[in-house]
This record gives sequence, C-alpha cells and structure tokens, in this order.
Amino acid sequence: MLIKKKDAPNIDYESLFIVGIDDFAIKKRHTYGTIMINHQTKTIVDMIPSREINDLNVWLSKFINLNTISRDGSLIYKNAIDISLPQVKQISDRFHLLKGLSEAISSDIRSKYDRVLVESYELSFKDKQTIKERFDLIKNDINNGICVSTACSNNKLDIRLFKKLEKMSDSELTKYFSKKDKNDLKIEENRKRKSKVINDVREFYSKSKSLTKTAKEFGIDRRTVSHYLSDQYVDLLFSEDKNSGAKSELDDYQKDIFELLNNKCSIKEVFITLKEIGYKGSYSNLRMYLRRLSKQNKLTLDSYVEKKDILNFLYHEKNDDLLPRKYLNIAFSKYPIVKECLSIFLEFKSILLNIKKKKYLDKWIIKASRLESKNIDSFVRGIKRDYDAVINSLLCDESNGIVESKVNTTKLTKRIMYGRSSFELIKNKAMRLQSLRQ
Repeated sequence: MLIKKKDAPNIDYESLFIVGIDDFAIKKRHTYGTIMINHQTKTIVDMIPSREINDLNVWLSKFINLNTISRDGSLIYKNAIDISLPQVKQISDRFHLLKGLSEAISSDIRSKYDRVLVESYELSFKDKQTIKERFDLIKNDINNGICVSTACSNNKLDIRLFKKLEKMSDSELTKYFSKKDKNDLKIEENRKRKSKVINDVREFYSKSKSLTKTAKEFGIDRRTVSHYLSDQYVDLLFSEDKNSGAKSELDDYQKDIFELLNNKCSIKEVFITLKEIGYKGSYSNLRMYLRRLSKQNKLTLDSYVEKKDILNFLYHEKNDDLLPRKYLNIAFSKYPIVKECLSIFLEFKSILLNIKKKKYLDKWIIKASRLESKNIDSFVRGIKRDYDAVINSLLCDESNGIVESKVNTTKLTKRIMYGRSSFELIKNKAMRLQSLRQ
C-alpha cells in the first residue's frame, strides 16, 4: 500500500474524552513531536511536530470535549493544558513519579555512601562427588517428583549408567562402588614403588656414607640421592598437593586475581580477564592454583556492600538472594541516611501503588522535606508544583503506559525508513498501519 502525504487521516475532535500525551524524538536532541493516544480505544489520535507551548495551545484547543489527560511531569504540557483546557483533569504518570524519586535518591546514595566491608571469607571448592553420591542424589530427586532425565542432568550422571545401576542388586552395587578408579590404583602402585626405592637408597647410604657409591649402585644422579635423603623433599613428594612449594606462573597475577574475586567475579570471568592482560595458561591451571591457595588458607576474600547493591534494593527490596538482610543492616548502621532515603522511597511507592490516599501523601511530603537532601527536596517541590495531577494519579487508574507503547511503535516506524522520511509521512504511516491491525 502506498502512503502519500496528502492522505491525512480524519480526526473527530468532538468524540474524545480521555487521552494521554507524550513527546517523542523526530531527530534526537534537535526536534521533537507530541503524540496523543485515546485511552478508550488505545489508538493514536493525532501527532504534531512540536512540543512548544504555543503550538500545543492551538492543537489542544481543538479537542473541546476532553475531560481527562494523562501525561508525564513535564511543565510544558501542564502549562499548555492549563491555558487551553483549564477544565480538564490532569493525571501525572505513576512510572515517571517513581523514576524521578529513584533518580533523586540514587544521586544522594552515590554522593554519600561508600562501600562497607561486611564479611571476610575463604574461597572454598567442592570436592568432586563420587558416582555413589550422585546415584543417591538422583534417587532422592526422583522420589521428590523430578523426572529421571532432569535428575541425571542436574547431578551430572549419564542416564544410561544410572539405569544400569538401578537394575543391580544391593550386593552388586556395593561391589561396584567399592572398586577404585584405575587411575587411583596406578597412582597408588607408583607411590609404593617410589617409596621402596627411597627406603633402599637410604638404607644403602646409611652403610656406605657415600653419595657417589649410592648413585652408582642405583643408577641415579647424586642430586637425586640428596633429595631422597631429605625428609622435606619426601614429604612434599607424597603430599596431596605437590606444587605447594613451587613457583607458579599465576603468582605474578595474584594481586589481580584477589581484586577480581573481591569484585564478585566468577572464576571464568577472572580467567578471561587474566588472558587479556597476558596470562597464557589454562583455565584448569587457574582452578588448581586457587584450590591450592584455599587449602593453604591464603585465599581470604572480603565481601562488601557496594553502591550498586544498595541501589538494587530500591527495586528488589524483598529479594534476600541479591543482598542478605544482615549485610544490609551492617551498611545501614554505618550510613543511617541511606536507610532513611530507602525508607522514603519504599513508603512513596506504597502510597502510589497500594494505599492511594491523599492524607498519606501529605504526611510523606512533610517527612521527606525533613531529610534536608537537595535532590529529594527538588523532587518534593515538583510534587507540590503539580499537586493536583499527582493526587489524581492516586485516585485514577489511567497512566501513560499505553502512550509509551505507541511512542515506541512510532519510533520504530521512523527507524524502518532510516530516519529520512518527513514528519507527515511518519504520522500517516503510523496511523494507517494501526487501522490495518484493527
């Protein structure tokens, strides 16, 4: 379908009663337009290529039967409606009110709050579960109503092996689980052989008292004989962690590793960052290095309540997984003003969305003014300046949600045409397309 500039849709100015208005960018930071949406039909009524007060006055005065207009907190729209349609009830959008207060409080928190140390802890690594442990966990999950394939996937056991084990009797399972891994048996045999060689070397040396003779007798280097005679070397040789005393390539990155872990980066994220700054080793090498530090009690990390954690609480106050309550209380004890700011926000949110009574808003305004916060005071002044519209947002169901949706649709239409179309073409296309969808 071809959409021409002259195909302007007809507007019935007298049949509109409840609408919402908002601005949108025709060319960002340069030119803006204003769109009007019918709340009853949820469709675009009209749009003009301006948000100047004089243009708005002329435009709005055409809609003689309007009785309700929802809008954001813009003073331009407020003043234009007051002048052209003084009898109309204005409703301030609840989302923009909450957004305005959250931005004010966020600015205060960023300027007044510094991160708080709440806990020091050691990074621990889970030992690899045996097949028996995983088999028992899968059976437990199945008993709790989880399907077999999901239970096997969650506990990292091949479903074919699980079904094989499930068919075995108790005696067969006991025999199967008691078998040692072939690799473990090989390691044990090597240790026994090495231990016998060391004992033979020590016994021969105790009689000959000569490193050279001992080395010739066993066909090994004199330095190896010295190692075998050293208790420290033998203890290290048979220890679980043979590399505990050796220098690692990762020692040079230890400061970076600790800093990244303290910033709550995962081991995978630490590995990626280290690769970017020159580390050439493998991911498994990093995990073994961290495991070794953990066993040596050298991997003690600090846990902080950061600014971002406090700001997340504005929107997820009931989610203890994001920030445990005990950590939050430690931060509040050091910065009581932050607790007051968050309390003010949650109270306003409750009044706006749940309580919806004028007297509670009046009390909130007095309470918020006592905080003596520059940003919150500015928000309170805005509420007082637009008081009637804010009260109407408590009493009425209308909001600018549908208006924002249509603004996004209009901007998408503009972008599809690469931003090169005229305003008239954008307007006609947006309105014609919505008529096709109906």
